[in-house]
Amino acid sequence: MVEINGLRAIVTGASKGVGRLLSIKLIERGAKVLGVARSRELLRELEKKYNGMFYSVQCDLASTTCTCCGKIIEKAYKVLGGIDVLVNNAGYAVYGRIWEQSWEDVYGQVMVNMVSAMHLTHLVLKEMFKQRKGVIVFVLTGAVYAYIMGLAVYGASKAGLSYYAEVLKQELEGSGIRVVTVYPGSIKGTEFFGHPSFRRKDFTKVRWDTNVEKVVDKIIEAIERDNVTKVYIPWWIGVAGKVAQLFGMTISL
Repeated sequence: MVEINGLRAIVTGASKGVGRLLSIKLIERGAKVLGVARSRELLRELEKKYNGMFYSVQCDLASTTCTCCGKIIEKAYKVLGGIDVLVNNAGYAVYGRIWEQSWEDVYGQVMVNMVSAMHLTHLVLKEMFKQRKGVIVFVLTGAVYAYIMGLAVYGASKAGLSYYAEVLKQELEGSGIRVVTVYPGSIKGTEFFGHPSFRRKDFTKVRWDTNVEKVVDKIIEAIERDNVTKVYIPWWIGVAGKVAQLFGMTISL
């Protein structure tokens, strides 16, 4: 059992949605959090409210080299004194057929959803190997199990990160470092449909599979429990995913 009280965690995408509530709930349980996001204003709100427990780094994870990734690790050691948990939560989607999306949109999704998480994980692993313990959480999506027209780039980037995380999980066996992969369905209470590209269709009647609070509670539970390495939210996402893969399901939004 991992004790949340006293944990030192990095959470990406910490200014809104899952990342914000996760940061707050970890702090309420006694953890110290370094939050990463693009919005300096929203990060400062949390720093002011949770002074001495929440720290932040403003970072554009879509940048070509993620020069701030190294700064995240440096600040974690400066203000937290170390890293026990990394939660790779940052991500966003642009809606549209592949040729309708600008190359900047394609590149940005791949960088934020996949490459930046791999980069941070690479940096954190060096430190976790020294202490022979740690937890790395990847917040993925149930969408990796189906082909969704309009979300090809988002799905591909998350599927790539899923492959990376599941292999890393096996490679780290016996190291003391645990990888947790989280596959939520559509989450009510996030800004998933916030990009202007989603305005071209009516998504107001989307069927929500879960909500932010349930996802956050499941992530914290997974961090606590030593034997948990994969989480589906809700549980049937795993079953539906296997069926979708078996039949090669394509969905049109």
